[in-house]
Amino acid sequence: MLLSLALLLLCQGTGHLYGHGHSSRDMLALLDFKKAISGNKPNRALSSWNTSTPFFQWKGVLCSTEHPGRVVKLHLHHQGLSGPISPYLGNLTLLRELNLSRNNLSGRLPPLNRLHALEVIDLAENSLRGTIPGKLNPGYARKLFQPAKAKPCRESSSWRGSSRAGSPRQPSA
Repeated sequence: MLLSLALLLLCQGTGHLYGHGHSSRDMLALLDFKKAISGNKPNRALSSWNTSTPFFQWKGVLCSTEHPGRVVKLHLHHQGLSGPISPYLGNLTLLRELNLSRNNLSGRLPPLNRLHALEVIDLAENSLRGTIPGKLNPGYARKLFQPAKAKPCRESSSWRGSSRAGSPRQPSA
């Protein structure tokens, strides 16, 4: 009886996050992302990202109201982050918006083909290499930018850019 009460309080205190496999996977993916970051401000920018704080309260993380505990938006624009993007971000399968623009992220873009819900991705002004898979929700805005420039590394006629506010814009010629 006492154990049941403790489990009930734990679930209520965390918003039912840690009892679901998908939300635990989302939290672990975010922690792996943080671990890969080696920027000059990671402790300040991601200081709330720890296991003692429910991840729906972490800076830049927005969770679904339909699917409690599932990450749908990750907005870490201009946070002084550097290092590679963790491939575990691919485990955020309900992610709709990813904004990591204006950081110093580098290396190869990890596989993102499991992010079927992704609608907006902004990686502007980073030093990333690679392409964004065409299988990602092709009706939405996608562009991979070179660092400190607003021009794509690779463009195709089916891609449109996204502004920082999330509204589509046409690529400049």
